[in-house]
Amino acid sequence: AAFNSAKAIIEIYATKSTSLLLPVIEKGILDPIWRIRESSVDLLGRLIFKLSGKSLQKAAEDEEILSFTDHQTKLMKEAIGEEQWHKILSLLYLLRSDGAYTVRTN
Repeated sequence: AAFNSAKAIIEIYATKSTSLLLPVIEKGILDPIWRIRESSVDLLGRLIFKLSGKSLQKAAEDEEILSFTDHQTKLMKEAIGEEQWHKILSLLYLLRSDGAYTVRTN
């Protein structure tokens, strides 16, 4: 129930309150409990898709789900700032080595 509520909050407030959402998601990504990290990564992905203007349903069918155009990347950087963008990319890179398989592959 909490995760579904968080997804709804991301859907509604992603573009308006990004600066409030990102610190909470980042905190979850660094949590010692793998389930919280997994959920936080999922929410971060939803936020990134929302900021880029890409549709999550459309992307699920697309082979190149993780590729963004230069314009979409620019939109995301403008929404969250260059420094925050690099911080997110760093966190995602670190998560590739996470001990929990579901966190690594999410």
